[in-house]
This record gives sequence, structure tokens and C-alpha cells, in this order.
Amino acid sequence: MSSSKFATPFRALLWKEWRESWWLLALAVLAPVGWYAFSQLFRAASSPLHHMELLVPAVSYVVALSLGARLFAGGRAQGTAAFDSERPVTRSEVWNAKLLMPALALLVGEALLALTVAWLWRLPDHWRNLPRFVPEALFLIFAPLVLTFASSVLCSVLLDRPVTAWAGGAVLGFVLWLGPLLLLQWIGVIEGRGGYQAHMALLLVTLLGVEPVGLLWLSRVAYVRWLRQ
Repeated sequence: MSSSKFATPFRALLWKEWRESWWLLALAVLAPVGWYAFSQLFRAASSPLHHMELLVPAVSYVVALSLGARLFAGGRAQGTAAFDSERPVTRSEVWNAKLLMPALALLVGEALLALTVAWLWRLPDHWRNLPRFVPEALFLIFAPLVLTFASSVLCSVLLDRPVTAWAGGAVLGFVLWLGPLLLLQWIGVIEGRGGYQAHMALLLVTLLGVEPVGLLWLSRVAYVRWLRQ
């Protein structure tokens, strides 16, 4: 059976994105867990590098920003963005193809990191602490990662250079992560343990749902309807 039967323009776009970004996708999968595993060699308190593991979230954020910032701005900076519109695909399919593999790479990388941390620290043995640990980890580590990636994707659509998209995504992601926290503290949502749980649930819904979905929707609308290469 001919392989051309399974060839589609969308799969061709995915293959193009893989050829151009495979090294960055591999970095997104391996860099966080690799840095964490390497940092465990210096866990002794006497080592001057025993705080290296604290930089694991920063490694993830840098990779997420780099993935998002180059998605669309990279093609415009190189003068190749016009070729995407000449293919027999819609702009929606181009946006989907560009976003699919970076998003999957980030999810796989963070899943590997979470499994490695759980295994090394034997978290299942401390299951009573998990209801508090998991929401706080989502808020402090995973929510900024999702927001910085979504923010950098939007900036990549709107800006012409990956560097400016990277910087814009970093600033926008930080503001969108910190803003809801300050707002909820200002209006005084926290009142006792039940108030803390409601506060955290509302924060996670906002940071992991409303804001990143809104950013990605805006980037898609801007790319498909508003902007033309």
C-alpha cells in the first residue's frame, strides 16, 4: 500500500515543525528532569551547589518561553512565514500544527519530572500530605509554566522577533500569574482552612484554565483572522 495514501498537508506541517524544532522539543522533554537528576548529585549540605534543584522550575520556564516565542515570530524573522499560507491548508491547521508538538513536549517533560520527584522523595509514602502538596505544586510550578508558554505564543503571533516575543511572554505570564493572587488577597477570600481551600481552587481554575485558554484563543483568532503574513 502506498504511503502517499496517509500523507496529508497537516501531517506534512507536523513533519516540517519536527524537522525545524526537534532539538528544542527534545530539550523540553529532557532538560527539566535532567537538571533535577543532576542536581541530586550535590544534595549534601556541604556542597556549594546543593541548591541547584531550586533552579528546575526556571529551566522549565526558559524552555517553555523559547518554544512559544519562536512558533510564529521565528518564521517572520527568517522570512519564511509566507510559505505557510501557500500550502493547501487553512491558517487554523497551521496554528494547530505549530502548537501541537511543543505543547505535548512540555506536558511529557513535566510528567517525567513529576514522576522522578515522586520516586526519589517517595511521595506515595506521605499520601496524607498530598492533598496540600499537589495544589501548591500546581500553583507554584505548573501554573507559571502554562502561563508563560501561552503568553509567549500570543506574543509570537503579535510580534516579529523571537527575542521580543520571549521577553513579552515572560512579562505577561508573570503578571497574569501574580495578578489573581494579589486580587484575591486584596478582597480577603482567605478565612480559615475552608477559605484557604476555596482560595486555592479558584486560583488554579483561573491560572490553569481561564487565563491560558483565553491567551491561546486570542493567539488563534489573531493568527487566523486578524493578521496576514
